[in-house]
Amino acid sequence: MRDITVIPAAKVTGEYKEEAGKWSTWDSKSRPLDLVHYAASERVLIVEGSANLTQRDGKVITIREGDAATFHTDFECTWEFTDEMKAHFSVN
Repeated sequence: MRDITVIPAAKVTGEYKEEAGKWSTWDSKSRPLDLVHYAASERVLIVEGSANLTQRDGKVITIREGDAATFHTDFECTWEFTDEMKAHFSVN
């Protein structure tokens, strides 16, 4: 099972962006993250900003403005924001 799936901004469809616009919003300034364990699958569309996500195995993934990501159930990572981030999210 994959822990995270990232779709680069250039490959995110207009349909996905339209759907994500209906989801809840989150921002790193008012609700910062550190170590996160995803008990359920969660989809996000990064509206602005960027972050480095360090997985349990030490691998670092960068997500940035325009990217879409799915955090699969039981994914765990530490967030390090490189720019303040805003995102739309949906928990499945």
